[in-house]
Amino acid sequence: MSVYSRDYRTLARRFLVCLMIIIGLLLLCGLYFIKTQAQSARLDVVKIEREIEQGRDRIQILQAEIAHLQNPTRLEALSQTHLGYMPIEADRAINPDDIEVYFPLRGPESKLESKLEAKPEFGSERGAEGQAQGLNYGPAGGEP
Repeated sequence: MSVYSRDYRTLARRFLVCLMIIIGLLLLCGLYFIKTQAQSARLDVVKIEREIEQGRDRIQILQAEIAHLQNPTRLEALSQTHLGYMPIEADRAINPDDIEVYFPLRGPESKLESKLEAKPEFGSERGAEGQAQGLNYGPAGGEP
């Protein structure tokens, strides 16, 4: 055996030991980095859970406010005091079949027909006055 082969073995062992130490240090640094990331992620989770709980509390408060605002007795009192509305009495209710009797769609002489008949034509004397005042009663042909 030669002297050189022994030096290569010790050199290889030293190189391997140094390589293992470097790999160990890199693994140690990686583990520290991952540990700090996990701790910050855990803090973020706690923060988000706290925000979710606060959101649930806000939702419960808003639901209670909605229930209060939609309370029928409260709305009835407000409508009576501010709008002058009164509750509908039983004798004022009508059947669905009687709607046409109380509220006809077309009467013998509806207000709309009387307004259309009273409307002057564009070329008439009243229409000319309205045109001078900036009022437009319809198209120039006379028919609306």
